[in-house]
Amino acid sequence: MNTQGAAQGRRWDPRSLLFWAGLPLVAIQGIRVRRRAPRFEPAAGADRGEVGTGPILRLLALGDSIVAGVGVDRLERALPGALARELAARQGRRVRWRAIGRNGADAEAVHRAFRGLRDELEPADLVLLSLGVNDVTGLRPRSRFRRDLQALCADLRHWSPQALLLHVGIPPLQCFPLLPPPLRHWLGLRAAQLDAVAAGVLAMWPPSRHLPIALTPAPEAFAADGFHPGAAACADWAGELVARLTEGPAQA
Repeated sequence: MNTQGAAQGRRWDPRSLLFWAGLPLVAIQGIRVRRRAPRFEPAAGADRGEVGTGPILRLLALGDSIVAGVGVDRLERALPGALARELAARQGRRVRWRAIGRNGADAEAVHRAFRGLRDELEPADLVLLSLGVNDVTGLRPRSRFRRDLQALCADLRHWSPQALLLHVGIPPLQCFPLLPPPLRHWLGLRAAQLDAVAAGVLAMWPPSRHLPIALTPAPEAFAADGFHPGAAACADWAGELVARLTEGPAQA
């Protein structure tokens, strides 16, 4: 475990003061958005599959509604399936993938979902982690998010010691069409904070990568709910992730 990453993740962030100071200004707006927001179900289809030919690569996608495919019709067209196809095409691998996604799950709930299924899972070579948005919207303290993510990474490392842990970054909530200003900017500020925490935690558990989202999503990239990525956005995101994975070594 890399203790330098832990120290970096615990540094005081002045954005915390701005975030909590702004809470009274956006609380009513947030309640209204939550009440009016469309409620989409997770994607249909099998939660596992296999694509490509060549040496086997075992992929576990673990996380929140993005892994569950909310906003996409079929799970193979959501991020887990799209990432499997990109890995197979670009790396000449036979990718066997499994998705464990829970709509609305924060880091603690994602960890709980993994523990419940761990004994039936085969070891993984790559673990995709998508979590943090619900920790942002649930107003969970940074210390709690850090603790839950550390516990999850520790269990994942014990389960598959050589697996590459890949956190895909907390999406830029300031770009989400569902969220009006100033709520979107306030949540975007918090998302950036927790994403920095995630980067520090992942650095503690090599081999690992934290790949914050490099694409600025346009409104048309979102599903009809204005909150989740559509199928085309998932394909673009998967392609960007695989390209960046090949650019440099995992954190050590």
